Amino acid sequence: MINFVCVLQQNKQVRKCIYNKEWVNKLYRGIQRNYTKPFNFYCLSNVKTDVETIPLKNNFTTWWSKIELFRKDLPFFNQKIFYLDLDIVICNNFDNIENYLEDDKFYMLEGQSKKNVPNSSILSWQGDYSRLYTNFINNQNSIKEKYRKGNNLGDQGYIYDNLTVDFLNQKCPDLFSWIHPTHTKITHNSPFCIFIGKKKPVNNLNISIVKNNWN
Repeated sequence: MINFVCVLQQNKQVRKCIYNKEWVNKLYRGIQRNYTKPFNFYCLSNVKTDVETIPLKNNFTTWWSKIELFRKDLPFFNQKIFYLDLDIVICNNFDNIENYLEDDKFYMLEGQSKKNVPNSSILSWQGDYSRLYTNFINNQNSIKEKYRKGNNLGDQGYIYDNLTVDFLNQKCPDLFSWIHPTHTKITHNSPFCIFIGKKKPVNNLNISIVKNNWN
């Protein structure tokens, strides 16, 4: 059984968007509508949500809370995990997603602006990658400084530099649409719509892909 996981840091504000538990509910309902097999759904958060909530242990800033996904004490540790950012809009059925996921590989996305630039909007893996968490706990100041800017910034740069990763959207590009500040790429019948930068579902409620699916 696949474990879908998200992270909500209640006090997190990105691009003037304040994330709250309703973003979690919208993501959960999108999975319910478009994945018909049995699944688990978890949210790592510093507040109680309406789904099964796992408390965050650390007060990491910005995107760094995502590193807690690799804690050994999580109920889905070593199981098949499919992580999604809260600003992903799920648009179509993706029952066949596991056909693309090999158990011994770590998957993330390749960004749309440049080649070989990682994007951690979606991550998938099975296995022990707890060294990412342990190393960050022990060296977080230097890691934050190293990944403060540039193409490979933040958690996605840190993950990419410390693992051998496969880009899921290279393997199956038709699964993804992209809403980007400078361009929009909608793939017909793609299940996952990724919002980049200033583009977020909450400030794009007028476009059909959000209006019809982010609810």
